Amino acid sequence: MNLSTTITGLVLVLVIILPFAGMRMKRKKSNKKLLDALNELAVSNHFSINQHELLSDIAIGIDAIKKQLFFVKRTDQFDVNQIVDLSHIVNCEIVKTQRNVENATTPFKIIEKLELVCQSQTGNKKSQSVIEFYNADIDMQLNGELQLLEHWKNIIVEKIGFAK
Repeated sequence: MNLSTTITGLVLVLVIILPFAGMRMKRKKSNKKLLDALNELAVSNHFSINQHELLSDIAIGIDAIKKQLFFVKRTDQFDVNQIVDLSHIVNCEIVKTQRNVENATTPFKIIEKLELVCQSQTGNKKSQSVIEFYNADIDMQLNGELQLLEHWKNIIVEKIGFAK
């Protein structure tokens, strides 16, 4: 009787643990592919990443020496690979697009897009680079994108050294 109870207990533990272990292995494999894509983007353009961060389907990294920002985002519909030259950046800001929703009790705002907009100037030529971290039409819900965006804006300001 003790042996059957032990075996039953072990089987139940395995049934509970195996799905979590499988999800963890899948997430680890997905993160590795995302990081590999980020590194490939940098290396193929003759740069190297000094600092990076991953968040679900987003990878972002920087070559602080050569002042380059790398961004990779994977979605079901498409992949986004962006390189932003930070050497001529004069301003970097977070753009949060929201819409108002009113219900019976209180109005509230829903975030529709989160973007990092870097404005650069070379001589008289002005341009801007837009990196879309979140889009409500594509992504189901926010999953730390705002915090990641704020963190990387601060990293860019710190590494590149322009006024906020």
